[in-house]
Amino acid sequence: MNVSRGDVVMTRFPHAAGTRGKKRPVVVVQSDAYNAKARHALVAEITTNLAAASDPACLVIDVSTAEGKASGLTQTSLVGCLFLATVAESRISAAIGRLSPAIMLVRWMLASRRPWGCRDPIRDHLFARAAPFRIMLFGSCSRRR
Repeated sequence: MNVSRGDVVMTRFPHAAGTRGKKRPVVVVQSDAYNAKARHALVAEITTNLAAASDPACLVIDVSTAEGKASGLTQTSLVGCLFLATVAESRISAAIGRLSPAIMLVRWMLASRRPWGCRDPIRDHLFARAAPFRIMLFGSCSRRR
């Protein structure tokens, strides 16, 4: 496949209910090893609705920064990793931009910060919700130091 992890592409992202979604930018979160072999890609939606900006499983892309300009987006947006979708290669358009590995790594590190021994169920829940994002970006959920 001709996409790489971190590529921002346009595709029709399905609704969580399974109905046909609208065409929107998405970021490829699947490992490059699978991108080379598979005829599909795992993607996360990008939206301009910033309501979930504080969620640890989301990444805000500020287009006024250098990384934001490289993404190819025209407005400050949010990558939501709560609902991922598998999209066929034939439904993915050419890349409009790219998220750098550094910005994706920084987000992973921020999402994984949690004091060991923490017994707060809300923080535990938020930490667990960020796991799919870390798994897709790095291939494992192990803690990096």
